[in-house]
Amino acid sequence: MITRRATDQGVAFLDVETPLCTATLCLQGAHLTSWKPEGQEECLFLSPNAVFAPGKAIRGGIPVCWPWFGPRKGEPSHGVARTSEWRLHHQETDKRGNALLSLAFYPEDESYPAAILRLALGRTLAMKLETTARMQPCKLTEAFHNYFAVGNLTKCRVHGLDDVPFREEAPQPMKHGERPLAPWGAWTAFTTARPVPGKSCWKTSC
Repeated sequence: MITRRATDQGVAFLDVETPLCTATLCLQGAHLTSWKPEGQEECLFLSPNAVFAPGKAIRGGIPVCWPWFGPRKGEPSHGVARTSEWRLHHQETDKRGNALLSLAFYPEDESYPAAILRLALGRTLAMKLETTARMQPCKLTEAFHNYFAVGNLTKCRVHGLDDVPFREEAPQPMKHGERPLAPWGAWTAFTTARPVPGKSCWKTSC
């Protein structure tokens, strides 16, 4: 079952409830703020200082960074998608009981491409972002900027990145053989210019 609701400020959410999971999507930014598989704890971290207001990026969950990732002079950080209104394009339930949703974003400025976010919500989570050029060819970068809820960040390990190409963004050069993982947190120098998600939460978000 999918229920639509809105805050007093007019920010719209979709609450998803199935036998397999519960989830919450904010239509501003197509932003998944909660995903909880049946019988499990919440999988996404949401800052206690998160602001749900028109035009304000949400701190936590899974922000969609599009059509660029990172800063751009004179433009919003991480693109226009995460503070823009998306619309529910399609919804259905597959034979396994997963909720399948598609959200669409067509910027008013047609020099930007169009985007569709596809989600499969169940005991597992799958997300796919599709981009279509409109008036002209486009060059873009994109990312799902995941904030995961973890039991203890100091015990977390990420595997499978040995042969993955990367661009160095860390404030300190990596030592030979190290991978450039930059977990978001209030304790890193890399984040001092940004609003922090809640200093007491650093060990439970990654």
